[in-house]
Amino acid sequence: MPYEDLYHIPTKEEKEKNQIDNFNKVQIGDIYVNTWGYDQTNQDFYQVVDKRGKSVYFRKINGKIVVNKYDRGYCIPLKDDFVEGSKVFRRLVSKSKYNYFRMNSFSGLSLHEEGDRYYFSTYG
Repeated sequence: MPYEDLYHIPTKEEKEKNQIDNFNKVQIGDIYVNTWGYDQTNQDFYQVVDKRGKSVYFRKINGKIVVNKYDRGYCIPLKDDFVEGSKVFRRLVSKSKYNYFRMNSFSGLSLHEEGDRYYFSTYG
């Protein structure tokens, strides 16, 4: 994010345009990551399976551990490796330039970039 963006307060029109633009950027097959935890860091992965109206439908997908060092490591999402019965829908809440979907009161979904891996820990 450019440094100047930190001080720009978007107008109502900019927020509405950003939200429409962001929704249009969401593609079926995109993967989003949900990082959460207190004494440990958990990673959940979700894949976009449908878009209807202003809602995006996700299904949870499995992840794969790529580095494991005792109680921590890194994992990556496994595209199309769906967890049975895990379909959820969310509305885009971000009115900035970046996509964000709220999962619950303490976490949200951010877009996964190809090649990224995610830190996890099993105990703080």
